[in-house]
Amino acid sequence: MLNKNSKLIREIIRTREIELVFNKFPQNHFEYSLELGAGNGTQSRKLINWTSHLLSTDINFNRLEYERNSNIDYQICDANILPYKSETFDLIYSSNLLEHLLDPKLSLNEMHRVLKNDGIMIHIIPNRFWKLSHLLLFYPNQLLLLIRKLIGIKNPIENKKNLNNWSNIKKRPQKNKILNKIWPKVHGEYKNHISEFAGMGYSNWKNYFNKSSFKIIGYIDKLPVHSPYRLGLNRIRKYLEFLGLSSSHGFVLVKQSSTKDPILPFNFKK
Repeated sequence: MLNKNSKLIREIIRTREIELVFNKFPQNHFEYSLELGAGNGTQSRKLINWTSHLLSTDINFNRLEYERNSNIDYQICDANILPYKSETFDLIYSSNLLEHLLDPKLSLNEMHRVLKNDGIMIHIIPNRFWKLSHLLLFYPNQLLLLIRKLIGIKNPIENKKNLNNWSNIKKRPQKNKILNKIWPKVHGEYKNHISEFAGMGYSNWKNYFNKSSFKIIGYIDKLPVHSPYRLGLNRIRKYLEFLGLSSSHGFVLVKQSSTKDPILPFNFKK
């Protein structure tokens, strides 16, 4: 059923995502890891399987959910100003974070500072296929919302967001309800949909990484197909994934100064 449980759909996608990234690493492969933009901690609770100690962080205290685990520490943290010593972490991981940063280069410079010289960094970022689904599925989603409202079914999609639960924490959400119903909001920290589509390209992020003294040593493909509307559509999703489509970039990076690239225990493309 469409939109049967939007929160559950999101958790399933995030769980699949992190398992596809890490499932071929041995348990506790990393000693000390940093997750940025952890949100409600869904992926933190999975990521701890591959690291001895995890620091789970988010800038928004209203989103970060805590779970008792002696190997996970939770902190409120701005990715632009990382309050950690240099060369602290073996792994830095984020999912759907970088597109929400006003100045990704500033944050990447901070990540470069706190990452160990032989550490790795993995970023999952929406790609242009995701952006197309954001635009093309907007009106079908609005129609579905209207149908559900007319037949008296409670809307499962979290369509009403306040500032305290907003992903772009530095930018106030649009409050024009009429405008929000006739045209989608820009997802990340971009001026408009055209610049966002361009910004979600591979080469754009490659330039950011190069300018921050990182190099790409791997690209994780076969990540899940999804959209911001959590429509379900599992059969269509599986078919698109079978065709090789994905909604995300998966970048694996090391410092340019690294003398030897780590051997990664999964197949990846350069």
